Amino acid sequence: MAIFARRKVIYPYVNTLRPSASAGGYEPVGWGAASASGAAGGAASPSGGGGGYEAVSGGGGPGGDWYDTTAEKYVEMDETRLLATNGVSTAYKGGGHGGPMQRLSDCLAARWKIVLLAWLAMAVVGIVIALPVSLTTVGSVRSPPPPAPPLPPSPLPPSPPPSPLPPSPPPPEPLPPSPTPPSPGPPSPLPLAPAPPSPSPPAPSPPPPPASLRDLCTYNSSTLPPVRRVVPLSYALRLSLPNYDAFTAAAATTTTTTTAAGGGGGGASPPPSFNAVASLLVSVPSTSTSGTGTGTSCLVLNAAGLSINRVDVAQLISGVSAGSSSAGSGDGSSSGGSGTGSGSGGRRRGLQQQQQQQSVPQLVARCVCGCGDAAAAASPVCSGSTIRAASDQSIVLDLADLVLGPGDTWNITLTYTGSVMPSSKGVGLFASDPWVADGGATSTSTSSQAGVLLTTQFEGSYARHLLPCFDEPSYKATFNVSVELPSNLTALSSMPPLSETAAATPDRKLITFQTTPLMPVYALAIAAGDLRNRTSNIAVLNGTSNMTVSVWGPASLDLDLDLAGRGATSLAIAQAAYSYYSSYTGLALPLPKLDLLVVPGKAYAMENWGLLTFDTDRFLVPSSSRGGASARDLFQAADVVCHEMAHQWFGNWVTCQDWDNLALNEGVASYIEYDCVAAVLQYLQDLESYSVAAAGGAAGAVPPALPTYSPGPALPLAEPLRRLVLPPLGAPPGTHEGVVGRARWADEDPRVGVPLAASAAGVLVYSKAASILDAAAGLAGRDGIRAALQELLKAPYLYGTATMQNLVDLIAPRIVAAQGGGGGGGGGSSSAVLGDAAAVAAGLMSWFTTPGLALVSAADATPPAPPPPPSPAPSPSPPPSPTPPSPTPLFPPSPTPLMPPLVPAFAGASSPPAPPSPGPPSSPNPPSTPPPSPAPSVPPPSAPPPSAPPPSAPPPSASPPSPPPPDAPPPSPPPPSPPPPNVPPPTTPADSSGGNTNRRLRRLMSTAGLGSTRRILQTDPSPPSPEPPSPSPPSPAPPSPAPPSPGPPSPMPPAPPPPPPVETSVLQLSHQRLCGWGLWPEADVCSSGSTGNFTARPPALQCPGAPSATTTAGPSSANLSSWWLPVAVSGAAGSGGSGSQLLLLPPNTSATAVKFPLSPSQPSDSWVLRRPDFTGLYVSSYGAPSATAAVPHLTSLLSSIKSSTYGLGAAAAAATAAARLSAVQDAQAVLQDALLAAFSLQAATAKVTATTTNTTTTSGDAAGAAAAALPLLLPRGSVPGVTSSAAVDNNSSEALPAVLAAIDAALTSPLSKTGAGLYALVQPTLMALEHLQGLLATANKNSAATATCNSDLRRWVLSRLGPLAAAVYSGTIKADTLTDRFLLRLAQSNVVTEAALLGDAGARDFACNLAANISAVSADWLPAALAVPLGAPGGCNVTATPFAPSPDAAFGATLTAAIGATDPEVLTTRLLALSYASTAPLRSRLVAVLQAGLLLAANSSAGNVSSLGDAVRPLSAPLAREILGRLVGTAQRDVFLQGAAAASAGANTQQQQPQQQQAVNEILTEALAADSAANAGPALISAIAGNDPTQALSLLEGTVGRSLTTRDQMSSLGGALCGGSATYTGSLTPADLAISRSRILGRAQSRLQWIDNFLGPFCDFLKSDTAAGSSSSSSSG
Repeated sequence: MAIFARRKVIYPYVNTLRPSASAGGYEPVGWGAASASGAAGGAASPSGGGGGYEAVSGGGGPGGDWYDTTAEKYVEMDETRLLATNGVSTAYKGGGHGGPMQRLSDCLAARWKIVLLAWLAMAVVGIVIALPVSLTTVGSVRSPPPPAPPLPPSPLPPSPPPSPLPPSPPPPEPLPPSPTPPSPGPPSPLPLAPAPPSPSPPAPSPPPPPASLRDLCTYNSSTLPPVRRVVPLSYALRLSLPNYDAFTAAAATTTTTTTAAGGGGGGASPPPSFNAVASLLVSVPSTSTSGTGTGTSCLVLNAAGLSINRVDVAQLISGVSAGSSSAGSGDGSSSGGSGTGSGSGGRRRGLQQQQQQQSVPQLVARCVCGCGDAAAAASPVCSGSTIRAASDQSIVLDLADLVLGPGDTWNITLTYTGSVMPSSKGVGLFASDPWVADGGATSTSTSSQAGVLLTTQFEGSYARHLLPCFDEPSYKATFNVSVELPSNLTALSSMPPLSETAAATPDRKLITFQTTPLMPVYALAIAAGDLRNRTSNIAVLNGTSNMTVSVWGPASLDLDLDLAGRGATSLAIAQAAYSYYSSYTGLALPLPKLDLLVVPGKAYAMENWGLLTFDTDRFLVPSSSRGGASARDLFQAADVVCHEMAHQWFGNWVTCQDWDNLALNEGVASYIEYDCVAAVLQYLQDLESYSVAAAGGAAGAVPPALPTYSPGPALPLAEPLRRLVLPPLGAPPGTHEGVVGRARWADEDPRVGVPLAASAAGVLVYSKAASILDAAAGLAGRDGIRAALQELLKAPYLYGTATMQNLVDLIAPRIVAAQGGGGGGGGGSSSAVLGDAAAVAAGLMSWFTTPGLALVSAADATPPAPPPPPSPAPSPSPPPSPTPPSPTPLFPPSPTPLMPPLVPAFAGASSPPAPPSPGPPSSPNPPSTPPPSPAPSVPPPSAPPPSAPPPSAPPPSASPPSPPPPDAPPPSPPPPSPPPPNVPPPTTPADSSGGNTNRRLRRLMSTAGLGSTRRILQTDPSPPSPEPPSPSPPSPAPPSPAPPSPGPPSPMPPAPPPPPPVETSVLQLSHQRLCGWGLWPEADVCSSGSTGNFTARPPALQCPGAPSATTTAGPSSANLSSWWLPVAVSGAAGSGGSGSQLLLLPPNTSATAVKFPLSPSQPSDSWVLRRPDFTGLYVSSYGAPSATAAVPHLTSLLSSIKSSTYGLGAAAAAATAAARLSAVQDAQAVLQDALLAAFSLQAATAKVTATTTNTTTTSGDAAGAAAAALPLLLPRGSVPGVTSSAAVDNNSSEALPAVLAAIDAALTSPLSKTGAGLYALVQPTLMALEHLQGLLATANKNSAATATCNSDLRRWVLSRLGPLAAAVYSGTIKADTLTDRFLLRLAQSNVVTEAALLGDAGARDFACNLAANISAVSADWLPAALAVPLGAPGGCNVTATPFAPSPDAAFGATLTAAIGATDPEVLTTRLLALSYASTAPLRSRLVAVLQAGLLLAANSSAGNVSSLGDAVRPLSAPLAREILGRLVGTAQRDVFLQGAAAASAGANTQQQQPQQQQAVNEILTEALAADSAANAGPALISAIAGNDPTQALSLLEGTVGRSLTTRDQMSSLGGALCGGSATYTGSLTPADLAISRSRILGRAQSRLQWIDNFLGPFCDFLKSDTAAGSSSSSSSG
């Protein structure tokens, strides 16, 4: 080993482009020395020397080559070295070495003056030449960057990496299990193309004071020091993996022993270990953040569970300054010193010092600890004095007398061992689960080992478990990886293999990989095992770039089950995703290959650069031979690949600066993934069509082209998926599935955080950040966001880092440009509303830094129009019915337009004159916005430029161009009336769905009884049957019966109040924070002890950041949340009408309502707070302008939704699929916002009565809420068809709960009978319905007045849901487009299952027929076939379905399939189906299986049967949590249905008394049980939580939030939380426990207050409706 201790060190230089003359080979211990970095940054590479070597060049510009001692290149080397920019370095002169290098050094020492003079002369010449060049080029410094990014260190096609710098003195012993003496190595590397810039030492500074050199030696933290003392340039890692039999041992290990670095540890079953050598090439900055150079003699690294045996250091570049000392000797010893100097300045100072001292300081090469050879017998072992644990996640390396001085470059080599983690840990280097689902063992493994892989998971700061490193995103470097492993296995890494050689140990080999580009350490990946793959080469960017894409999996996983399954489909998805993103970004990746590896047992996917890893559940698409792929399977596969593929650009190429900005990575990927998913699914559909045609011998069949980005509107499938994803069988959606909906649910949490925080919840980092970008795209345009993201892929961010602020600063100018720039078209533009780019950027950032969600209350505040003067020819009699609920047939198109061609309504309009009535109060706009003025219209990005207003139009004809309908009033000109308070708006050319129109035309039609044609949703030509005539939204009935009138008979009072104006010209807005529930004040938590009164007089619940009415002086505004709220106002849905679009900007905080004049005005019955391309970050509530107003605007919107006929039938044949989809999205926004508001804390704390029709809140902003109240209870009859009896509507005092009105609209709208409508409208409504059932579950126990409430609600729902389910399983849902067909497939099973579980006989029998032959059920219908036999009341009807299983038989068969499943997806699906068991005994069996499975997973010696005798298998806690959540919902449904059945039985026997024997939710009862000597307490909660009180409290909160309904349960909850239950208190700190108690008690109390408020109105309405027979068509089952 002496040969390694006496090698010369490094001569860094640049521009050496000759191939290596090495004989090959690698050093077994000193392997992996990294190359020095020059101006353009060098890359690390494995050492290629044949044993010892004399000199190795550093990679300066395009790359580095090295030369052995036999290559006569020294003169050229030295000349190049003198031109290098990294400072002067001299050779370490090892005693006893002569040869050419020694002679050259002697020559230089004798002639240094000549060399110095020559260098100075060259410097002068260079300055003379460079100065005029720099002056002529200074103006181009800020010129736009070239379209292509800088070439990466590893260009395409790949070339071998540069050779390494020499390693530091190696340890004496080789790495086990292979001693690996020098052996033939890889061929010499070829030069690389110019690499991207890497960190280089800045200008030198004076040395720091000596006291600062050792301040890091006492550092204690798991994070790296805030001031960077060193910067990593490259890593070289040689990893020696254990033999394959240890893979299985690691996979089976459920506990692992990790030790702090340098420490020891032990365990009963130590996991298998790996051996490694890591060399870190680091640079010491010459200036720190304080502006002075800061050296250090201690180095802080992240390391966890690693046992470091040896440390070697080598100084490669010295930034020596005057007064510093650095001495060396032949034995490697050196005294430490500090120095500065780098670049040209450092060279000058270094040479001046040489001239003064007549000596050249020598560089350092030293073994610091663990040396173990005779020459260093006195060296310390690597113990606490040398390597100290700063935490369990970091170490401090104490270099004693050595100093890493400013301007220095050092190579730190560490030899160490580490542990292979088990699959249950899944981080660092870990063993996967086996894969035996496809038939067991392969030729290289036993059945117990089949499919076990070793792979890595580094994101989340886990790289430190494999190598000592700087484990933070901003510390980017290049990586050279070499893996030694058994010869029959395959190794993968981020780059392709460079070489593969035999190791010295028999049956082992060494694979060396190419150098990576500059990248964060968490994006590195390594995998090894018995692997197989499918590979394809694709061309992108019009054939200018190629990429090799491969799908890999364990050999036991059959990628080729059939041509349409598994590997082929996954590979097609990967190819399509890469093609799409290459087109979207305009850049091909700087990688030669992309590998996608499926890892059995992995819980999630990871975007490692070049080696993406995936879980089997989502990545694998079931083959046709195994039932085929469901729509959910295809979506999940496309979604997870598109998400991780997006990170190859956004995350790996451009990286978040720190974990606080992780939302930059995840938010961008979660937003753009849905455009990719839509393109990929379209490609798969085209590919399937081609395959079918080709298989059938069709002539001319051409395979589809890979997808690319198309500017303009998004593909139709993207938006529905971005807004909502609901998995089957009640499974929770992922953190980035349906990001807009997921973000809104998360923002209901009163303690929700913000996306920009390292501790932020995943749903915020993914979904909330993506939802923000989606809202920004609604302002900047889809192409505007793309342009901003393309700018992010340029310098200085490319190969570097960025923050969310950087991205926002790129988006803001595009928003300003898209919204009109500096104005135009008469001076109006949305940019005038939003302000300049700085104001927009500040507003966008507030979305990332303000928690929660705004509830915007809006109302029509248009002053009533004065009465018109008498008409010259009044009609002798009123029309038969004033303003029917739906207009008569739409106005037929005229052969010639009634008006001149209309200019675009989106163009800016000049400000109208002041209205004749008193103007609204001034709006306190932000400083960046102009004073209040009529809001201008907003041009969308694709709108044509504004044009001049048209000439005055001739008056409309007295007669329409075609005969009016027979029941319409005679057409006549409208009577003269004053103009509205706004000037006429610019007109708009007609779109594909209808003719031209404007406000005058609408007034004409309104007078003629035809209503407005510009509405959010087109209306049915005739009132729906059998709904009787009822008041239309423009002319609502009063909330109470009108007095008798001598007028003709009519359901409406003959003297209604004056109708509101046809158009809305003034809008009133206010906003406050929306909380889904409130917090119990922490000061009052458990203040009365465990037996305190939690129900009699509970305190006021809190919503942090919301207005409060608790002060005597009025609402407190001290801590109000403030939002930047651009509010869109639109009068039509997409292309369904010609309505204009406006943008308003309320003040950031709104303590009072603010009125906004609208110019142009909007149709009064159909305006919404959104537009087709923009759904803002707010929940909309459509109220009435005051407490005395008759009808909230919500009634008009719900009426329009119910009567929509977009694209349905001949009446709307001209409507396009795009128009229909736009209508669905408008309806979805209205319904979901109404349901969110109706179940919120604001609703729970409102004071309502059964006759209240316009509710105000008492805990919110009193002024704002009074001006624009939440529409919680509506006038009965204001929404047609909610009841079928006009007499009841007009003669009953019961108000209509808004929740029921919204559910009715969703279940009866014609839009819901389309695939998109079933998906977007019905599914979220069913979620709300389940929540409502949970709240009303114990209603029959409350009082005689509510005894039949459950039965009434069930009957009312089934009368609507039953027919819709029948349309689904009978195949009459409209699905004539790819979007409709795919969304129908996603929703159909959920809808039929819910109908069957409520008792619909038709849905139950359909699903039971499927279950009778379960093996033949299609994948899309499998969830219904599994769940309905278990969950339908009474099980399957064996008379109707003779071969269907009974509930007991279905439970046994499903459990058997779950326990014996080899495919994890089968296990999850069957267990979720079991959680639908409708009886408590069956649910108890499942609970016992869960508990035994968790115990078996934690203790392999536990029994293999449950306490109730069922077979069990090991189960993970995350899966058990998922099953528990579904069990809670099922048990609560059972309570509801039992109450409904009891009420029905009581009604049949004329017993209207509350039931005394009330069903209970046994899961809730278990969770609330108190600990005692005789009772183990909530055993299930404790088992799933793993005795972790934090997890237990989370599970308790979820259980309480879905099922607590009584005050007795509330008292039990208080006792469990405040009585010292070990399950829920454990070792929590008092502060953490107080926060959890506040959340859980507050959530429970919110439910009780909601029930107190709405139980009466709900039950009263449903009882009267049942009495009137409105639900007689219900299917009872």
